[in-house]
Amino acid sequence: MKAIVNSESLIYLNKLLNVDYYQINVQKDGIRLLATKELKDTFYQVILTENTFGNEEEGKILIPKEAIKLLPKKEPCLVGDYYISTQNQKISFNEAEEFTELIEFNNTKECKCIPNFDFLMECKYALEKSDIRPQLSSICIDENNFVAMDGYRMGIRSINEIITENRILIPEEVVNILKKIKGTSIATIQENNEFVKICFGRITIVYKKSELKYVNWRALISDVKKNIKITLNSDDIKFVLSQYIKLYRGYGSIVIFNINNKRSYIKSSKANEGIIKFERYISAELEGEEIEFGINAQYLLDALKYHDSNCTLYMSSPVNPIVLESKNKTDMILPVRLLKY
Repeated sequence: MKAIVNSESLIYLNKLLNVDYYQINVQKDGIRLLATKELKDTFYQVILTENTFGNEEEGKILIPKEAIKLLPKKEPCLVGDYYISTQNQKISFNEAEEFTELIEFNNTKECKCIPNFDFLMECKYALEKSDIRPQLSSICIDENNFVAMDGYRMGIRSINEIITENRILIPEEVVNILKKIKGTSIATIQENNEFVKICFGRITIVYKKSELKYVNWRALISDVKKNIKITLNSDDIKFVLSQYIKLYRGYGSIVIFNINNKRSYIKSSKANEGIIKFERYISAELEGEEIEFGINAQYLLDALKYHDSNCTLYMSSPVNPIVLESKNKTDMILPVRLLKY
């Protein structure tokens, strides 16, 4: 086989998915660069498509990742049987023949366009970060919603168009690949009985469907009573929270909100490093009863990062879930029960 590929494409593929060998398939309809990872219950494949120049020789080859690490940036590479060369260097490597089949989807009519894909992926901040509940390590596509949650919070991003009638899970491994791809405003998605395919231009990600069942997230949201409505300036709150987190070091920091009809404020839940008490007055419009509640500062900041200047917060009591809403964005966070502070 023989073909010319861009070194930047191979370097980029290595960045997206780190595997021992990268496969190049040369065919009449194009050149495809493949990275495949297969574990016990998972399979996922990243494919980059390169243009042909008409002088290629069909075939396929496996390139070790060590060879890719030696390539210069943004140079054309001549790839042949067990070598890869640029203008000033040639790298030879051992023969390897454990090729991976390219997963093909035949019915292009079933391919659906997803506008604002990068917006929908905002919910990823709420993914489960442990292996206790593996289904919560996935983003769930449900009709026109992208949903992610752990045991303490949930992020939902929505568009008007229905994406799928059946739930599709995007596993954590694929989410980690998607985080590295820029320019993901428009995507297409396709599925069959065994695999899911997500495409962005010349980049394709294929992965095996999970047998895990996602939780009934709609029931969790619909159970939230909205007796109390609070409108906040999220920019102001984000600044206060970020300063507080620096002082109290991350996810263990709890803040207390006191929302009333006179002068609402945020205060610290404990003393720290010589600071006896931290209190910041905030602007808040209240509809309903005055309320005081505790919340994890980092969890609230993670959610507010994606909201506009003004967002609405709904709750019914200091111990029931808190829902944040702005246009096409819904986030839910569990409050912290206040005993002593």
